[in-house]
Amino acid sequence: MSKISKKRSKPVHVKETSIYVYLFLLVILPLILNWKNTNFDYTKLDDTIIVANNYGFFSNFNNVFKAFEKDNFISKEGKGYYRPIQTVSFIIDAQISGEKPDVYHFSNILYHILTVILLFFILRKLGVRDNISFFISLLFSVHPLFTDAIAWILGRGDLLAGLFCSIAFLSFMYYTSTKNKLFFLFHSTSFLLALFSKEISVFLPVVLIYYYWFVLRNKYKIRQLIPFFLVWSFSVCLFFILRQLYLNYQDILSFKAFINNLPVIPIFLSKLVIPIELSSMPLYDVLFTVVGLILFTASGIYIWKLKAGNKSLIILGILWFLGFIIPAMFAGLIFAKVHFDYLECRAYVPAIGISIAFGVLLNEIIKGKGINILLKSFIPVIAIFSFISYNYSLEFKDTIALYSSLIKSNPGNAYALSQRGSEYLKQKNFDLALIDFDNSIKASPTFSDPYFNKGVIYHFMNDHAQAEHFLSLALKYDTLYPETASLNEEVYINLSSEKLNLGKYDEMKALLKAGLRKYPDNCSMHNNLGLAYYSTAKFDSAIYEYSKAIKAEQNEFSYYNNRGMAEYNIKDYSYALNDFNRTLELKPDFLDAWGNRGMTKVKLNDYEGAISDLTRAISIKEDIGAVWYYRGVAYSGMNMMKEARANFEKASSLGYKEAMDASSQKHK
Repeated sequence: MSKISKKRSKPVHVKETSIYVYLFLLVILPLILNWKNTNFDYTKLDDTIIVANNYGFFSNFNNVFKAFEKDNFISKEGKGYYRPIQTVSFIIDAQISGEKPDVYHFSNILYHILTVILLFFILRKLGVRDNISFFISLLFSVHPLFTDAIAWILGRGDLLAGLFCSIAFLSFMYYTSTKNKLFFLFHSTSFLLALFSKEISVFLPVVLIYYYWFVLRNKYKIRQLIPFFLVWSFSVCLFFILRQLYLNYQDILSFKAFINNLPVIPIFLSKLVIPIELSSMPLYDVLFTVVGLILFTASGIYIWKLKAGNKSLIILGILWFLGFIIPAMFAGLIFAKVHFDYLECRAYVPAIGISIAFGVLLNEIIKGKGINILLKSFIPVIAIFSFISYNYSLEFKDTIALYSSLIKSNPGNAYALSQRGSEYLKQKNFDLALIDFDNSIKASPTFSDPYFNKGVIYHFMNDHAQAEHFLSLALKYDTLYPETASLNEEVYINLSSEKLNLGKYDEMKALLKAGLRKYPDNCSMHNNLGLAYYSTAKFDSAIYEYSKAIKAEQNEFSYYNNRGMAEYNIKDYSYALNDFNRTLELKPDFLDAWGNRGMTKVKLNDYEGAISDLTRAISIKEDIGAVWYYRGVAYSGMNMMKEARANFEKASSLGYKEAMDASSQKHK
């Protein structure tokens, strides 16, 4: 072992009892700072789509293994990222809190605190004095740049990657110094978990090899790394095989994206030093880029000239920082055009490297009384950072708060405007929603979402012509600009429904046939095409499409009811009865099915059953003339003429045409 290694193996630590004080503070301060997050709602920044909308999947603990067969969106298409450990963590949360977001937020806090503690032990293992290790770790625990990863539920991937990479690194260091096989097991497990938490963890072996060769100076003992190479190779191969097997992988990596994302490196560095102008959807900023380049260049020159013996450890931290940033830079963000350029939560794992480099550097250059000066300067910095973090995290408390803050920092953020408008739409505040959608369109005229949402508003206002107009524009831009497409099937479904309302059946058929060529298994499109055929009295074609819809989704009650009505119209009453029975099994309080089944039973001469069903329909809603009329027919079939006349009169008073015609014939 070299002299430098011996020196580092005997770090100067304070009394052991003080370590427990440090650990207590490293737990309690970030816990207090972030505890309010447990009262935060979903932000609708993908967390609603991934977590809230998939509660049915997460609530079943048996889906733990199925998590490895899904993308992070749990979508059938499998076009998202492959992060099954993140999904498993959500399944665990769901067992505790159900659909409520409180435990999801608490878990983020917990994972962050565990990473902070691991960082403390990593720094100690690298020979950094306890007091410096503590303050560096404490600074990491309250740093405002990581608020996005902690307060946003979907920062989970970065938190888990940071946690498991830290465990893997620490256990690797312990194994190389003790040769204890238990640490090898810890390392193997944690690296596998890190990789399946977030794909950037694939870079960790490079950091470990550098540590082994240049820090421990064991480059001629490479055979000792063979077991690790086997574990790393197996883990990486398993990850990519499963991802290829279960995901319909779309290649979103490009050198062009890497070039566009180059400002991320200096910006992350500058915001680690000056954590202001933070945002969940930030834009590249010239000032932060320049400041970051100056910091990067100055730090490089300083480290190059530094005579410290542990320079290799400082370089290790920089390698970690760059290595965990660069792979993600090759991936372009889908909504970059509408409008944000990068994600700050991605700084979490790389920042561990900067913390290592900074801790080692301080340990080298500050001695004796300088430590007291350093610690005194840390306290106000930590207080300021905590204040910024606390206030910044309040932007994540709900959807309106988040997107309002994003719009305030960037009034031209078309995506944020559209999302806030969607929340206003959900609250039925149409005026505010329309303002946001119009501003979103002004900011990005080819972004399809605000057109779609304006169509939804006009649908609620029963202005079907306007709804059709804006939904047509949504389809146009969703098709022309697939890089920002997020509507896909929904725009075909909603637009076809508006054409149904306007009686444009031929246009509706053409639209849905085009949609089904792209999405052949979409049950709603098959159902709507069935409605188009039904409306033009092509009942056989309608039955065919309804059957397709049922094959794709066997538990949707309306599809059976619709098919039953088409069968009723071709006088196939037995099949119609079966479909209405199935409808009521799935939705026992469905008014239409009670009325439809009653009418069908009249045709099958089951008058007693018809009266029972039609009476149930009347108990749900009393002002439907057809139901009274057919119950009158059923009573007439049983020769209960008094009851029949009373029902016909009621149907006539409600304006039911057949009853009125029968009444007028009677009085001639």
